[in-house]
Amino acid sequence: MIAGAGSDLEGQAARAAALDVIDELFADAEAYDELADLTLDADGLVRALEAFIAYYIYNRLLPQIDERLTRYADAARAERLDGDLRQLIRAQVRIRLRDVDPLAVDWSGAEGRRLIESALRSVYGVLEDLEE
Repeated sequence: MIAGAGSDLEGQAARAAALDVIDELFADAEAYDELADLTLDADGLVRALEAFIAYYIYNRLLPQIDERLTRYADAARAERLDGDLRQLIRAQVRIRLRDVDPLAVDWSGAEGRRLIESALRSVYGVLEDLEE
C-alpha cells in the first residue's frame, strides 16, 4: 500500500500525493490499455518518488498554504505564489535527494523522516515569510 486510509493529516497528505503522482504519470492516457503499458526505469521511478515527496509536502502544508494565500486580495498573485511554492517544494526535494540514493532510503525509517522533515521545515519557513 502506498498510502494509508488517510485518517490523519499525514495520511491524507500521503493519499492525495499518491493520487497526484498517478494523475501526473497518466495525464495523457485515455484508455486502460495505455495505463497498463506504462513502465518506469530507475530514473523514472526516482522522478515519481520525487514527485510523490513534493506532493506530500505540498498537501501536508496545504492548510497553512491556503491560509496564507487567502490573505491576498489579488487572486492572480495568490495563484502565482502557489505555483512558485510548488516549484520551490520540487526543488527542495531534488536538493535533498541529490546526495542519497532515493531507492535505497528507508522512507518509513529515520533517514526518510529526516529528509522529509527537513524539506517541510524549509518550506514552512518560506510560508512564514509570506506573512510579512
